[in-house]
Amino acid sequence: AGSGGSSYFITYTGTSGNENGGQVNQDSSGNYYQNVSVPTANYIGPGYIKYNKDGGIIATGALSPSVGNVYAYNTALVDGSGNIFLLGTYNYGSGQLRNYATKLNSSNVVQWQKSFGANYMNMTNGVIDSNGNIYFSGFANSDPNDPGSYTMYLIKVNTNGGIVWQKYYGTDKDDRAGSLGIDSSNNLYISGTDDGERGHHCKINSSGALQWQREVGQVNIWEGIGVSSGGNQLVCGRNITSNFSRGLISLYNTSGTHQWSRKISSGSNQVHGQRAAFDSAGNVYAMLQLYTSPSLGIMIKFNSSGAVQWQRSFAVSNVNMGPPSITIDSNDDIILGRSGPYGGAGGNEIMFAKLNPDGSGTGQYGNLIYASASLTVANTGTGDTGGNQLFNNTGFGTSDITNIGSNVSKSYSQTSYSL
Repeated sequence: AGSGGSSYFITYTGTSGNENGGQVNQDSSGNYYQNVSVPTANYIGPGYIKYNKDGGIIATGALSPSVGNVYAYNTALVDGSGNIFLLGTYNYGSGQLRNYATKLNSSNVVQWQKSFGANYMNMTNGVIDSNGNIYFSGFANSDPNDPGSYTMYLIKVNTNGGIVWQKYYGTDKDDRAGSLGIDSSNNLYISGTDDGERGHHCKINSSGALQWQREVGQVNIWEGIGVSSGGNQLVCGRNITSNFSRGLISLYNTSGTHQWSRKISSGSNQVHGQRAAFDSAGNVYAMLQLYTSPSLGIMIKFNSSGAVQWQRSFAVSNVNMGPPSITIDSNDDIILGRSGPYGGAGGNEIMFAKLNPDGSGTGQYGNLIYASASLTVANTGTGDTGGNQLFNNTGFGTSDITNIGSNVSKSYSQTSYSL
């Protein structure tokens, strides 16, 4: 039995239509919140599902846009008072994207909605600190027709929706933030890619001051980052040689000192690292995509020294499957979120799973096959250096918006499996 509830489980939630689900976050009472995007009366809208410790649905919410689809699968955050923040990107014109943030109180009443953006501004991830401030990162372009001039950005917004500071960093070429993490001291860590071909990550304190930056040599791309409470980071991405990709992960401590790196391969199949997470003992979990036919999601657990503990795969027959999102909850259980045709309510359903950290519970659950895996993991170096990319203040503008709409109820059916 899971220490955070009565069992380990996989649940599929949905309707007869298609829904999309993403990362799951935990509140101080042990409940879980998953961000979702769902059909509403108008367009695809952002929403969330609140679950109890055993995966049962406590509450749901969705916002019905009035102007266009909202790409709502970025994140749903919860503060210590039970307020919910829905963050993402919405389409406000042909080829034009802006960020949005909506705050709901614990009674599901909208408190405020804000728009942030230039002509093209894509959010990749968001986090919340211990004071209820939210941060989100991504890449922006003042000209949506010029894909070579993306710039990484990071914005801090207070609990009332006001911008505290805005930062950019990168080069004069193609720079994109891959993911964002936060430690228990409210320091921020961003993984990404600069010049379109070098992995880059940095540490920024809660006041917006750059602490350090690191860069790895050509051609490496960072896509995900996991951050421990003490500030260690596992950056996750891929190394590209002759147009062939192998998974690449590197561990750094809170001072930016490289600890170890691993290259992950599987014969002639390409591998991309995408997400990462830490448990309280310093074990790390890397989530990767294995490009077989069809593709698989891969989860590998390493101890703090980089030794493999076990490997697992996620597959749906005849469907390309990437890795789920991963968080490690307060009991060190593995919490996963994703969407796919799992055979529950029909169409694309929202998956939420709590798995045993010892890797047990493999089997088939609906259409999802959770099985052992055996990719090749090798020690490697990254050639990392201290980065020297530009870092400065910036401003994208903010305004109140109402086009995301007020909260609407959403009813789902749910299928659950015990592991």
